Amino acid sequence: MGDVWLSRPELAASSEAGVEAAVDIPADAPWFSGHFPGRPVLPGVVWLYAAAEVVRENARRGGRPVEIAGFRNVRFRARVVGAARAVIVVGPAVGARAGELRFEVRIDGEPVCRGLIAVRYPAGEGA
Repeated sequence: MGDVWLSRPELAASSEAGVEAAVDIPADAPWFSGHFPGRPVLPGVVWLYAAAEVVRENARRGGRPVEIAGFRNVRFRARVVGAARAVIVVGPAVGARAGELRFEVRIDGEPVCRGLIAVRYPAGEGA
């Protein structure tokens, strides 16, 4: 990734408990264009995209490809109206369905978005 849309996730920590990464959203990111004219607000789908990228990047580093199968129980907690540095935490989800991970996006320590992300491994890759 690492383009005008969103910076490549900077993985800060990875363990059995999960992975933490930082992602930068530039003020001039195309995400803001047209949403909404004169009052730019970052669309919520950006956080889903960013969480998916953290999962993919972590899987790449671990040498096992992963596919994103979907999202569930997503809650948006705050608006983002300009440039931001977000911390995204992805890890095991207690009581979730098989193949689901919990994710949370925070800016300045405050939750912006959270939910469950479903993953699957391509045939022959295994979990």
